[in-house]
Amino acid sequence: MNSGDYAPVQSNSQLALQPEVELTFADFLINQAVDAAFCLGVNAQFIYVNDATCWMTEYSREELLSMTLHDIDIDFSLHDWAEKWQYLVSRDSRKSLTFKSRYRKKSGQIFLVEIAITYVEHQGSGFGCAFVRDKSDEVVQLSVQKWIDEFREAKENLQQESPEFRRDKEALRLNEAKFRTLAETTNASIFLIQDTQICYINPAVELLTGYTKAELLADFDLHQLIISKKRQQGEVANSEYLEMNIRTKNGKEVWLACMVAMLDGVVGFGGQPVELIAGIDITGYKCAELELHQALEQAKQLSELRAYFVSMVCHQFRTPLNIVSFSNSLLKRHIDEWTEEKTRPLLDHIQTAVEQLSQMLDDILLLAKAEAAKLNFDPKPLDLGEFCRDLLAQMQLSSSDSHKPIKFVSSGNCLRAWIDKKLLEPILNNLLDNAIKYSPIGSVVDLKLTCEYGKVFFQIKDQGIGIPVADQQRLFEPFYRGSNIAHIPGTGIGLSIVKTLVDLHGGQITVVSEVDVGTTFTVMLPSTKLQPTNS
Repeated sequence: MNSGDYAPVQSNSQLALQPEVELTFADFLINQAVDAAFCLGVNAQFIYVNDATCWMTEYSREELLSMTLHDIDIDFSLHDWAEKWQYLVSRDSRKSLTFKSRYRKKSGQIFLVEIAITYVEHQGSGFGCAFVRDKSDEVVQLSVQKWIDEFREAKENLQQESPEFRRDKEALRLNEAKFRTLAETTNASIFLIQDTQICYINPAVELLTGYTKAELLADFDLHQLIISKKRQQGEVANSEYLEMNIRTKNGKEVWLACMVAMLDGVVGFGGQPVELIAGIDITGYKCAELELHQALEQAKQLSELRAYFVSMVCHQFRTPLNIVSFSNSLLKRHIDEWTEEKTRPLLDHIQTAVEQLSQMLDDILLLAKAEAAKLNFDPKPLDLGEFCRDLLAQMQLSSSDSHKPIKFVSSGNCLRAWIDKKLLEPILNNLLDNAIKYSPIGSVVDLKLTCEYGKVFFQIKDQGIGIPVADQQRLFEPFYRGSNIAHIPGTGIGLSIVKTLVDLHGGQITVVSEVDVGTTFTVMLPSTKLQPTNS
């Protein structure tokens, strides 16, 4: 049965639609179509367009209905529209036409399309009903390999000097013209390279690299453009895939996913092999890949840090808890028979262990607040000399290391410095505690206070075990401890807290240390009142 044998039949179904409803449904369905669809008049003016036509051309429906096909089809004159229209309206044919052309979007981008057009008559008027599909993807995915095969086939015919020599030569030139035409309209960057020289680029390369065609074709050094190539798995029909890193004229690095093939005996290049590179920009993908890798690495480090933190906390808490448990067990067993003189040391051990636990909890809480930016910096006038003397007195009373005295020296006018007292105290406490902890019995720890030119300097110097050079680079990382601390207890968070609090003041901390000689920490803090900023 031929298409001409079809005739409209009246439906007996109760669901038959009224004409206006049927028209509404038809309009709805055509506007849901993925392919562009439109109707043309005799002079190729647009009479109707669906939504897909607007998306494809970037013109609004109102704009298209005021235009003709000639406005968007850059090959319109080549198709001889008048001849095609006569062919469609011929009563002897009533056929459809299918052909390819190039359309230009409103933004100026040119792309390849395939058109299927049919002539329709309604109420004495004739229309061309067209369906159009974007075929731009064929440029990179299909056409390049097709051109390669055609080039090779034509070359073989030329070498044989067959009777079809002229036809094949013309076909070869035509195929090269096709290549140039499609290469000029694709968004992919296309290079032709002979030996180490670029012999052809399309406009997309100029846009990508920032170099002009004249610059790239004039003995351009490829090493200036191509940073690296990385072969990817997979090979299709004498072609290979590469990821290529290039540097643009302004110094920006760009990544391309490329298909690379060799063209043998291409007309216009002296019959010598030419390397074809067709690439698309994947810089965004590579950046996302790098960010994902970094995020995964950070997550891994965080997981390891948490595991180490749990292990460290359990270890550090276990020692004082064991002391409390053991001392308490002895007291319960001998409470009725031991004198106060015998029980006093155990009670002191319990008190010391509880203080250690409390200090560790305070340090962890302070670090958590500092890293969560929940600590407020609130500087107020402070007599630093008096503050330091009070702090040292408290440390001497609460410390069991009274055999390691702290020598305090002050210079300059330190009577009125703008410092946050609640943040300064843990800075000095941690540094002085470390100096005492890692110093030998009988040694002296020096605390020097200097106030000058709106700055305060605290220098804490000990004669202890010192810090190896390799450890000094990571000294302020949370939970990091030096490699020479042996079995000296500690959590590794004290210096991290100090660095965070110093940064909060807008200050600086430096360290000078030598193994088995001693360590000197210097903390600099601004001591002037901050001026309020105008909002």
